[in-house]
Amino acid sequence: MLLRSGKAFDEIDKFITEANKKYLKTNDERYHKVATFRINTSGEIENLDQFNGWNELAKKHPEVNFGIYTKNFDVVKEFLETNENTADNFVVNISQWHHVADEFLEKHQGKFNIFEYDDTNRTGNELSEEDIERLKNERHCPAVTPDGHHAFTKDGEPITCDMCKRCYRKTGEITAVYAH
Repeated sequence: MLLRSGKAFDEIDKFITEANKKYLKTNDERYHKVATFRINTSGEIENLDQFNGWNELAKKHPEVNFGIYTKNFDVVKEFLETNENTADNFVVNISQWHHVADEFLEKHQGKFNIFEYDDTNRTGNELSEEDIERLKNERHCPAVTPDGHHAFTKDGEPITCDMCKRCYRKTGEITAVYAH
């Protein structure tokens, strides 16, 4: 409801402003409370207005790296028709699986990160031998083990995006993630 009304951006803006207030005054990392922000943990960009809203929020908060995973290539394409790129700290990770994003990625080579679903750990995955070999050699998300379980540090802490931050930097690279 808040996201669809646009009010979510104001609320998140207020929250980040307050949380990072002391950091912005002192530049002391101890006070950098919101450094990364994962958009739509289990959702999707619904329209161009939402995408623009996230981009504008990122511009307001250059001290925060915003990251999103999306399969809505149409909205990203629509955004690019009037914008050269997203804010420097707004990282779009294009969700790729079984080549569904190939056409989009070919037109926008190197512009976006690719987060590729790797179901080589599942029987009946319908992947070609070339894809199986290619995925074997891709860098994988450290938060998911090859058997599809959540990974932990040697201290027993769950590995999180905040620890790795790969998907929060514009690299244009592929990060595969095992089916989970």
